[in-house]
Parts: sequence; C-alpha cells; structure tokens
Amino acid sequence: ISVDAACSGNPGVMEYQGVFTQSKQLIFHKKFTLGTNNIGEFLALVHALALVKQNGWDYHIYTDSMTALAWVRDKKCKTKMDLTNNPLQDLVTRAEIWLK
Repeated sequence: ISVDAACSGNPGVMEYQGVFTQSKQLIFHKKFTLGTNNIGEFLALVHALALVKQNGWDYHIYTDSMTALAWVRDKKCKTKMDLTNNPLQDLVTRAEIWLK
C-alpha cells in the first residue's frame, strides 16, 4: 500500500489517499478544507495501518514522509497548526489513541 498527501497552501486545502501499490487501485481518499501536508501524511499512514490490521492484510506500507513515520513511531501528531474547531482535530486525536 502506498500513501501520500497533498496540500494547497500551508495550511490549505489538504487531501490524502492510499492505493494498492501494484494495481494503483484507490483504497481511500479524504479531503479537508484546512490542513497541512504533514498532518495528511500522518493520517494517511495511520489509516493504512488501521486497514491492514482490521482486515488481516499482509501488506507493506510505503510513504515518503519521514515526518509522518516519526509521528507514528512517537504515537503523536506534533503539528504546530491550531486544530481547535477543525474537523481534523477529532481525526488526529482518534489516530493518536489508536496508535497507543
């Protein structure tokens, strides 16, 4: 599974997705009006990890984000963006709880 995120501005419109690497079949895609690329990379990686665990899949997960890997390793999204009243706040909190 390959995951990636993109952001138009910093912060700005952010989206992330995961695909099966060989077939390029889309597994998930999420879009938000205000986020950062690093938050998107983190959420994409956690989303893929959760799907792998939930479905009992035996897949490698690929990302080009060293930041997202570090945040997952530390089980903490260390963004400096204020997520108060942002829909991402709930997702980030849930992702951190799931990782723990």
